[in-house]
Amino acid sequence: MVRGWKRGVVLLGCMAGLQSARAQQFVLPQTLAVSNRDRIFPGLNEFSEAGAVVARVRDASATWYNPAGLALSERTTFNVSSAAYQLTKLGSSNAPAEFTRTASFQPIPSALGVAFGKEVLEWHGMRLGLGIYNEASWDSSVRLESNPGPDTRVSYVMKSLFRSLAFSAGAGWGLDPRYRFGAALLFDYTETGDIGQTSGDIQNGTALQTVIQSLDFGGNTLHLMATLGAQAEPLPWLSLGLVLQTPGIALARGGTVRYEAQTSTLQTHQLALIDDSNAEFDLRKTFKATLGIGVRFWKIELEGDIRWYPASATYTLLATSVPIQVSTQLPGQAPVVTEEQFASISFATRQVWSGSVGLRLRLSDLVTFHAGFYVDPSPVSTAVNGLFQKADFAGFRGGVSFTAPQGLSGSISLGYERGTADTTLGVGGLAVTPLPVEISFTTFNLSFAIGYKF
Repeated sequence: MVRGWKRGVVLLGCMAGLQSARAQQFVLPQTLAVSNRDRIFPGLNEFSEAGAVVARVRDASATWYNPAGLALSERTTFNVSSAAYQLTKLGSSNAPAEFTRTASFQPIPSALGVAFGKEVLEWHGMRLGLGIYNEASWDSSVRLESNPGPDTRVSYVMKSLFRSLAFSAGAGWGLDPRYRFGAALLFDYTETGDIGQTSGDIQNGTALQTVIQSLDFGGNTLHLMATLGAQAEPLPWLSLGLVLQTPGIALARGGTVRYEAQTSTLQTHQLALIDDSNAEFDLRKTFKATLGIGVRFWKIELEGDIRWYPASATYTLLATSVPIQVSTQLPGQAPVVTEEQFASISFATRQVWSGSVGLRLRLSDLVTFHAGFYVDPSPVSTAVNGLFQKADFAGFRGGVSFTAPQGLSGSISLGYERGTADTTLGVGGLAVTPLPVEISFTTFNLSFAIGYKF
């Protein structure tokens, strides 16, 4: 069920697990970021129509949505999302704790694209395009305080990010005005990271146990992908679109991880530490297929798009050859230092069907109304989830665009999104039963865009 506050909170719960400072019990907490990718919809009008343009796109955004649409670029077109803002609220309706509801307000440049017309290239109906697109952007923090028992305290503070930026270069070719084909190369750069601390203590009047953990983690990947697209208009009122995107080929990747945990009792003090600036990190890009069907009648254009992602095999998300240094000190004795191996983190994605519906209503030669609805289920597999959390989203978009006779155009759009994730607040290392928590999230978007046709 989709309710609550925004997508980012999704990763919170699992991350809060306080693990024992013993190295063999070390588990990298989950982040606050989510890995959903069909939520921003960059472009001049594409944002307002929730990205449901695969069958109809024909401007500079075609290199991202369907390169076949470039074939219709008679004149050179340039557009840019000059400013896009995202307000995110995090909360929980059933957290057994003091959940500090937080909000983040951040600018998100979403798109910069150009489609070259026949004045630049005139070769058998071939057209070219370039673009830079923001595929995903999440940056937020949260604080959670809990007292599971009269003598027990748990604290969780985390700041997480997940970003994905893609550069694309494509070409479109028109067999005739009704049938078009295209291809594009995409370079996708994705980064994720977390900085946070968990802590907890138990005191029963005769004994005291304290656990403090700190985490500083980051990972990034650069993938190369290819896109093949086709558009057809078999009937005057019907548009069809198909896009196939290959799995990503990793060109570069890297990670860093620094983790420190201290456990103290009246009898023992223990410190576990790992610091590796060359950790192995791998977040793979899977195959993607998109089918779009659009219809036109009166002054209305309506399109529905379905996107399919297959499940991935289980693979290693994070690993390091650097051992965990464990220092243990007993009263009246010198510290004893031992080493234990870091257990690699596995990950897998599930099969996902997502979709969008977009509406375009021309009010006049100058003004057009746009609206859209979308659903974006999480790709995270519940069975194998070494880092991220599973969250499903649904949202609405709406806006108006303006087109001047001289070739200048612009748009302003609003968006609203809700989602939830069920997770567990674990407190490993302390004698506390894991607590179920439903994390909720709400997102508001404001987007401005401008375009020019030469």
